[in-house]
Amino acid sequence: MSAVIFELERNRELLSQAIMDVLRSWPELHRRIFEQAHYQGDSVEKISGSLGLSATDVCMILESCDRKLRSALRSFRGGSHGAVTHSCQRRAAFSISGCFR
Repeated sequence: MSAVIFELERNRELLSQAIMDVLRSWPELHRRIFEQAHYQGDSVEKISGSLGLSATDVCMILESCDRKLRSALRSFRGGSHGAVTHSCQRRAAFSISGCFR
């Protein structure tokens, strides 16, 4: 395995671990909403219905989670770990969830 591929894999593992650490630090409700929106692809309406929250509350929590995650992973975006995040994917996920239209 070349050094470049090894470094990419190492950075991917570091980023994945950092994401999991951040998610674990959140309150259960925030983690559930984030996971439903981003890992299960549920809409804001579906999430709000399943948790008994308003769509506005779900959007506010998702936006808060997004800010917290981006802040916690800032060093990866800056290139200090060599990893790159994709803000376009983040925006697409939120538009799917209904928070940004």
